[in-house]
Amino acid sequence: MNKKSFTLLYLVISTAANILLTVLVITALVLGSFALLRFVFHVESSSIFSAALMVCLVGGLLLSFFLYNKISAAVIRHFGFEDKFDDSMFKIRTGVNADKKKEAKPRKQTNMPSSVLDDSEE
Repeated sequence: MNKKSFTLLYLVISTAANILLTVLVITALVLGSFALLRFVFHVESSSIFSAALMVCLVGGLLLSFFLYNKISAAVIRHFGFEDKFDDSMFKIRTGVNADKKKEAKPRKQTNMPSSVLDDSEE
């Protein structure tokens, strides 16, 4: 299996896992917050439940995004997938190859002709 097909296969599987993770996180947050509002705080207002639902949806999306990035980077490191991916896809996004930073280019030095320089610079 070449790098591009392995990368495509990993992206398809990880996308399905990301969708499942997002649904599970949002469901857990919604059920937890509704149970908390209903049984602990004894709230009966539907507007509070609506606001809690919106907060759970946004919070679930953010939390699942954070968890997916952490889990994905851990899986790549654990199974040694760094060398199996296409170079253009994963090196920047996951930060897995942060230890293999490119060497910095030498800084260009401007050489001015002596006719332009001040007396102190010569």
